[in-house]
Amino acid sequence: MYIADTALGILSVSPGSTSAQPFISTGLQNPAHIVIDRNNILFIADFGNDAIKMRALSTPTTLATTTVTTIANITRPSCFVIDSHGNLFVLSFSLKKIYKIQPPQTVGVTWSTAEFATGFIYPITLSINSNDTLYVPDGMYLKIITSQGNITRLLPDQPYGFYNDCKGIVVDTNNNIIVTNFLNLFDINFIFRYDAQLNILFNIGFSGSGYVDGLIANHNIKLLNPKALTFYNNNIYFADYGNKRIRRIT
Repeated sequence: MYIADTALGILSVSPGSTSAQPFISTGLQNPAHIVIDRNNILFIADFGNDAIKMRALSTPTTLATTTVTTIANITRPSCFVIDSHGNLFVLSFSLKKIYKIQPPQTVGVTWSTAEFATGFIYPITLSINSNDTLYVPDGMYLKIITSQGNITRLLPDQPYGFYNDCKGIVVDTNNNIIVTNFLNLFDINFIFRYDAQLNILFNIGFSGSGYVDGLIANHNIKLLNPKALTFYNNNIYFADYGNKRIRRIT
């Protein structure tokens, strides 16, 4: 497992271990997001340096601080995903745009970058499904963007949409949508799971902020500023930022 830590760089956690070790500790400034592609390449959204960088994980770890390569310069990249063709879709938080970065067809040729989608209000994160459809929380709404760039806007099944505070999103194998919500002013620390039509399947975190494990059905789980999350093997893993933990929903 690899973790983007805004203060420490990229950390790694070995199988069976519960502690993280430095993996890439120099050359980055506030790394915001990481993704590993099918070729075992680690891509990094280097937020503070306005860059997307890459590193082959096959490179010996002793060279970790010297083998990061910049493939694109994008202002304040906060999040990105990779489609089935190896293209990167990068969200620029400050410019409120999504860029498409295409890999070179020939070794040694540079990656190409172009605008893919614009017109956002408050985008922070995005996800992608198996059909290469993008999902972007934008203020109260969810925007769904096809691989051709067509955009549909939906409002989630709750009184205030996404509360303008969606910090993480992932789409599972059944196209259910899972999001994290945090808004300190109103003590909002929620995780919602919706179906494809944005009807609520379950939620956790309504017991207030803090750290409590429990059962979803008992509504006693507490979180503190949940952020990024992923879905793997029918489990949801998320960063409980305020509690400094990676937690799992089974």
